Amino acid sequence: MSEIYLSKDYYDKFLEFNITNFKRPNYKKRFEFQFFKNVYLENNSFPIAAITVNNLNEINGQFLVTPSKYVLNDLVKNCYFGSDYFVEENSRSSLAGFYLLKKVISDYSPQIAIGSTEVAIKILKLMHYPYIGNINKYFWFRKIPYRGLNKSKRKSEAINNFNYPDTLSIDNNKVHKYNFKDKISDYNVENIIFFERTPDFLKWRFSSELYGVYKIHLPENENNYFVVRVTNWKFLRLIILIDYRFDIRNVYVFGLMLKCCKKLAKIFDLDGVMIPSSYSLIDKELKKNLFIKIGNPTSIMTNIISDIFTEEKINKRDVIIATFADSDCDFNLGSEYI
Repeated sequence: MSEIYLSKDYYDKFLEFNITNFKRPNYKKRFEFQFFKNVYLENNSFPIAAITVNNLNEINGQFLVTPSKYVLNDLVKNCYFGSDYFVEENSRSSLAGFYLLKKVISDYSPQIAIGSTEVAIKILKLMHYPYIGNINKYFWFRKIPYRGLNKSKRKSEAINNFNYPDTLSIDNNKVHKYNFKDKISDYNVENIIFFERTPDFLKWRFSSELYGVYKIHLPENENNYFVVRVTNWKFLRLIILIDYRFDIRNVYVFGLMLKCCKKLAKIFDLDGVMIPSSYSLIDKELKKNLFIKIGNPTSIMTNIISDIFTEEKINKRDVIIATFADSDCDFNLGSEYI
């Protein structure tokens, strides 16, 4: 058995491996969008995916890597999100998964793992990945959740039937669709990790009709934006705040974003709103706006070395700001990308 990086020679086998093991009939479309078109993929190179190949030249394991950039104390540095770490059951006794992960970490670090499986978490701990936080899901419901409500109707409705309005008005503030050109704010706070956002990144990730990308016009905080998407989640139809950016010193702006999400949920007659949060001040604003935390948290682990990873800061949720746009979280919400 050998560990190699994906190339054109194995591409068709790789797609079949994912379609078979993850039940993803449309995986080629998702992979090409998520990996080939990634704005951080250097020199139009082949996407970074490590695979294990057995003696019959068959793929029996994989670990995918998405290049990105993180920001800490005004320094922008390269990083890599690991995802879709999987080894077929009959090959796990050979430690194929361990050597696969070891190879990728050696070649592409620092790594950030968001939403790892229990098996992957155990291996990451063996490789000294500390836990630095998690993403909680917060919900606001405008209808009482009921498992059977309009379920058959929703299955037949296309997600892209929702035309996001060009403008909104919230508390006398104008909200317009983002033009994929304007400057984007950072969080302006020391000792917090967040992930770089540029107009090119937003254009790559959110220019399709699935998303509504908005900017709130405020004289004191012009460089904000937020991204929403309607999706079927569990037995509910929700609007999800996929991504957002604002000056964290002015949480009032985030409160306006929450009001916009609620307004869109009413316009589209949806069941409610889902919001991700990994940071204490955002948690507080969500609770203030009557959002409730539901479900298991999504873990965040990394091999980045930093003095900010103290037990106190981690427990207070003051280390990292991450959204569903980081790693592959967005792609695993709903059925649009499966």
